[in-house]
Amino acid sequence: MITKMIFLNTYAFVCVVLWGSAMTTLADGPKVQYWYQQPLDHFGSKGGGRTRTFGHRYYVDRAYRDNQADVDGMSVMAYLGGESSVDDWVGGGGIVTVAAARLHALVVYIEHRFYGKSIPLGSIHVALADPEVRSCLTSEQALADFANVLRTLKVNLSIPSSPIITFGGSYAGMLAARFRMKYPNITNGSLASSAPILISAALPLKRQYCSIVSRDFESESEVCYQYISRSWGLINKMASQSDGLDKLSKTFSTCSPLPSAEELKTYLAGIYNFVAQYNGRFGRISQLCGVVSHASDNILKSIGDAVLRLTQGQKCNNMTGIAPKPFTTLDPASETAWDWQWCNELAPYQSCGQDTMFERSSSNQSLFSESCFNTYGTYPHPLWNSTGYSGHDLKNTSNIIFSNGLLDPYSGASILEDVSESIIAITTKEGSHCLDLIGEQDDDPKWLKDQRDKELKIIAKWINAKLSSSNRLLISVPWRSSILVALVIMNLVV
Repeated sequence: MITKMIFLNTYAFVCVVLWGSAMTTLADGPKVQYWYQQPLDHFGSKGGGRTRTFGHRYYVDRAYRDNQADVDGMSVMAYLGGESSVDDWVGGGGIVTVAAARLHALVVYIEHRFYGKSIPLGSIHVALADPEVRSCLTSEQALADFANVLRTLKVNLSIPSSPIITFGGSYAGMLAARFRMKYPNITNGSLASSAPILISAALPLKRQYCSIVSRDFESESEVCYQYISRSWGLINKMASQSDGLDKLSKTFSTCSPLPSAEELKTYLAGIYNFVAQYNGRFGRISQLCGVVSHASDNILKSIGDAVLRLTQGQKCNNMTGIAPKPFTTLDPASETAWDWQWCNELAPYQSCGQDTMFERSSSNQSLFSESCFNTYGTYPHPLWNSTGYSGHDLKNTSNIIFSNGLLDPYSGASILEDVSESIIAITTKEGSHCLDLIGEQDDDPKWLKDQRDKELKIIAKWINAKLSSSNRLLISVPWRSSILVALVIMNLVV
């Protein structure tokens, strides 16, 4: 297992391979699974890589077409998969399906290579054991996969003029933005939700993950922030006693005896990160701090009680694994694939400074690097994210929405101000990680509904521009009515 920096643990940053023809003819029905034979290596960097293939899974959902026939000019909403099975998103609702319902659009969900069932050689462990195969698990290769599927879909359905809008959140949000940057001939715009496209070792301290988690807690409760800051020293002091680990195990209601204080501290840091990142969906900062802040003379006991209340009815804190159970969001195979990507291209080194609520990080770049090298024979590239994709210079592209909730610790590594008229930043003070992307709820606050409406209006504008340039026009009624009427008018010049 790769030694990660505890404050950068990611919680979805969320095998049998079937073989068939390059693309199956699309069948009738609202939602159908298909397979595409992808080259293992699109760029031929490993000799015969382009002759080796694997089964790449995607879904086509026709539920929002209202039984209409496929016509050139119909919109396509494409969700680009990230570091988990695409099944996690298919049919799950969210802004993709809201947009599709209003546009009567076709929806496509495309799995990321080496995740879910789109795994070369049928097993992630077998695939990653082969240096040539694992070298093909990169974001650049994944973008080429997405391009192949969408380009071939348009050819097979005879919809050359149809606009395609791509969506993604977190790592997949980075992919959605980069897909628009690299393949503007295929997608007409992208919604990149909570996409830390600027993340690198050079990111200013105040915009780093650890600093934003601390800011979130301090904003909620100064007392809570101070108690958590003091807790690390108290844990170390208790652990130094002869029976200290037994006392800590009892205080924090662990499911098994603690082997070291480091395991406990890693677990707690992960909990704080998780609650800040997903504030509201798996517990709120206010819930945790509401208990911690009322500690009388036992700070550690209050923290232990607060954490246990967040664990969905569990009777003890399970500290086994790379993320606090039951908060882990990746299956074991996805965790393994993500470890490789983390080492190879994605993870910058960031340390928790003294001006945060966390213990000053004893981890260092060399520890992480050696862990990667010992496991995979490669050292990480801490500046590759910004170097390889020019993440800091977006002026030469267009039609990307970067949406961020400012409570999200990853927001500091995203785009928070408009870059141009069509590279648009939408931020919400109370929003958390990918909140706009997930399914709508009856009790969604007005600011969240307004955010989604704003995003959908921008998407409609992109689609109109594409259709008008192809002698087609999309006519919309007010968005507040939750209706969008799509008319294809042949030979109409706008």
